[in-house]
Order: sequence, then C-alpha cells, then structure tokens
Amino acid sequence: MDGFDRADSIFSSRVDEILGNLRVREAHSFFVRNQGELFKRDGMRGDLKTDLGRALNLKDASEQVLYRGLMLQLYAAFERLVTDLAEGVLQVVQLKARRYNDVDEGLRNAHTVGSARLLSKMHERTINGVPFDFARLQKDMAACFSNADRYRLSVDAITALLGVCTAERVDTVFETLKLGKAFDDVLGRDRAIRAWASNAGAREASHRARDQLNAIVRLRNQIAHGAGDPQVINTQVKETAEFLLASAGL
Repeated sequence: MDGFDRADSIFSSRVDEILGNLRVREAHSFFVRNQGELFKRDGMRGDLKTDLGRALNLKDASEQVLYRGLMLQLYAAFERLVTDLAEGVLQVVQLKARRYNDVDEGLRNAHTVGSARLLSKMHERTINGVPFDFARLQKDMAACFSNADRYRLSVDAITALLGVCTAERVDTVFETLKLGKAFDDVLGRDRAIRAWASNAGAREASHRARDQLNAIVRLRNQIAHGAGDPQVINTQVKETAEFLLASAGL
C-alpha cells in the first residue's frame, strides 16, 4: 500500500468511526423517545427495567453537543487527509530526486521558506500550541542544504502553518506540490463528486464542492470558537461525511 492509498484508507476508517458514533447516538435517542411504549411490554424484569431507564435518560450531553463534536471530528479527519496526501507526494519526489538540488525549484523554494517560518517559532517550542520537534527539522534542513544523498522533505514545511483547510488553502498546497488546483474541473469530472453534485457538469460540480468545503470550515470555526452555538442535526453530519468521502474519491 503506497502513501496515497494509506492516506485514503485512514481517512475512510476515521469517517466510518464517526458515523458509527452517530448511529449509536441515534439508537439511544430512538429508545429514549419510545421507552414508554417499550416498557409497557410484559416479561421485562423490574431490575432490568430500572437499569435500562436510568441508562436511557442520561443527560450528560445533548444531541446538539454530540453532533457539533462529530462535525469537528469530520473536519479534523479531512485536515489530516490533506497532510497525509502532501506527505505522500513528497515521498514520491524524494524517490525521483536524488538530492535536494534536483527537486523542482518552485517546490524547493516553498519547502525552504516554510521550514524557515517554522524555525522562526523555535523559541515558542510549539506550532499552533502543539509541541514540535525543531531539532529534527534542523537536522533535515542541514541534510537538504548540504545536498546529501539522504535528505528528507518535511511535510510540516508545507502544511503546519496552513491554518484551516479552506478550498483556497487546499488549492495553495496542491499548487505548491505541483499538482495543480485541488478544486478545478478535474475534480468536477471525478465520478464520486459528480454523483454528489447530482451529475452536474464538471465546472458546476467543482464550484459546488468548493462552496461546500468552505461552508464546513465556517461551521467548524463557529463550533470551535463558540460563536452563537450553531444548530447541528444528525443529517448534517451524514451529508458532511458523504461530501468529504466524495471529495477524496471514496
């Protein structure tokens, strides 16, 4: 399994897990709504009925809180997919380019600038509040600049300071990697995206996908920053999962 297949497999597994959590909550909600009717049935032991009633009426978190959390998890899985795909591309580049100087100049410059930006935050010891291995990055850049046979292209130089993955920023990552834009007619011709977009034309399908991803990012920001406690329902979680899987060609 190459890096791209592995990235898709991990992403698909994460989405499946999130949808599994959603199904558990939906089942719980079903039993809560119908417990009066269910408990009327003969044959249920009294102690079991008491325990089941207690379990069904736990109010630790509302459905809204759970659905918001699942939306955040879906977005995080997509963000990780972008990083994993970028890493897969860099691994292919390393296999083809024996030394750093053999790497495409545009990509090499973007990688160098990105690494320098990361190193400028070394005094903070973190990137976006997460501990970061600056020593490893320094070692990698030393190998690159010495034009050693064994060098490593750090995906963090491309993605660590990306911020939230709007369509425009994902385009920037793809263009940096010399892949062209992520949200263009090529995506619009993809079978999964065309099916998601009700078989719209390539241009229209790619535009809808771009708008949909940006809407997900806006909702993610509202949830993450507590902006107005946005309403999220179970169908939104399912529709978001379907779109993100389609955008990954799954």
